[in-house]
Amino acid sequence: MLKLSKVLVMLVRLAGVVAIVLGIAVSTGRGLPLLNAHIGLGFVVALCLLLLAIIALTRGILGLGIVGLVLAVLLPVAGFLQFPLKFGTALGATQIGHVVIVLASLGIAEALAGGIRRRAA
Repeated sequence: MLKLSKVLVMLVRLAGVVAIVLGIAVSTGRGLPLLNAHIGLGFVVALCLLLLAIIALTRGILGLGIVGLVLAVLLPVAGFLQFPLKFGTALGATQIGHVVIVLASLGIAEALAGGIRRRAA
């Protein structure tokens, strides 16, 4: 499980950074053709976070594991609540909330991987 958690956190890092860049491009209105890639990478992040949370829960890391489960569900929900899309300076509270959830998800994924690593040692 330790190797799997390392792979999952690396996927979260890579997919998360690329999804953030694509999300910025989409929110400016110029990257609209990249929306499907952004959504796909978002699902990769959510799935990896979900798996990390499940691994953490099986290792007895309850608090972070539950937070990871909640964020893994909230991430795509907040993403799809943004439709219809608004561009430029018309960023709504849902879009800002989505960014906050994304950043929290990346941090929790790192914390989960660290907790899993410490429990394995």
